[in-house]
Amino acid sequence: MNQKHGYSDFIPAFHEDNRENTLKACRQYMQSHIPEKTPYVRLFSQQLRYISPLFWIWQIIVFLGVMILAVAVPKGEMFAGELLYYTGPLVGILAYPEMFRDLFYDMSEIENSCKNNSATLFVMRLLIVGVMNLLLLTLLAVVTSTAWDDSFLRTVIFGMTPFLWIHLITLPLLRVTQIRSRIGALVLSACLTAAAWMFGAMRLRPMEMEYGSMLLWTASLAMAAILLCVELGILIKERKSGEEGILWN
Repeated sequence: MNQKHGYSDFIPAFHEDNRENTLKACRQYMQSHIPEKTPYVRLFSQQLRYISPLFWIWQIIVFLGVMILAVAVPKGEMFAGELLYYTGPLVGILAYPEMFRDLFYDMSEIENSCKNNSATLFVMRLLIVGVMNLLLLTLLAVVTSTAWDDSFLRTVIFGMTPFLWIHLITLPLLRVTQIRSRIGALVLSACLTAAAWMFGAMRLRPMEMEYGSMLLWTASLAMAAILLCVELGILIKERKSGEEGILWN
C-alpha cells in the first residue's frame, strides 16, 4: 500500500446495508436543525429556477413551428388533429431530463437525505413540466383548430392521445432498461415519437372522419390518462420509500 504525506490511498468499500442508516441519520439531522418543511409554493419556485433554459427554448421552438405550419399548409391538406398528432409528442421530448435530474446527475441519495425528500422534489418537477406541456398542447390545439376551422374537441383528442401513450410507454421502459443518462432518455423518447409518426402515417387517414373511430380514440385517450396517473403514483411511492433502485455513488 502506497503512502503519501502520511495518508493511505486505500478507500474501503461501502456497505450497502449502511445506506438506509446513513440517509436516516441525515434526515434526522436536517429535522433537528431545520424542523419545518419548506412551503410548497416556495419549493415550487425553487425547482422552477433549476429547469434548464433549453427546455423553455424548445417549447417556444415547437410553438412557433406549429404556428408556421398552420399558416403555410393550405386548409384541406391536413386536418388540425392530424397536425397536432405529429407535432404534439415533440412538446414532451425534453421532459425526462428535467423530471429525473437527480438520477441523471447521480444526486438521488443527496436528495433523499434532505428535509424535502426525493418524492416531493420529483412531484414539483413533474408539476412544472406537466403543466407546461399540457398548457402548450392546449394552446396549439386552439391555434390549429382556429386556423383550419376544425373542431377543437377533435383536435385535442387526436393530438393528446399519442402524447399520453408515448409517456405511458416511456416511463416503464426507463425503469426496465435502467437508463441513467439524459441522452439515453432523449433517444428513447425520439424513437417512440418516430414510431407514433409511422403508425399515424399508416392508420390515421382512414379513421379520421368516422364516428366510431372518434369513440375509439376517446377511449384510448381516457385509458392512457388513467394508466399514466397510476404509473406516476407508483413511481412517486417508490421514491418516497427509497426503492427507486439506484446505487450509492
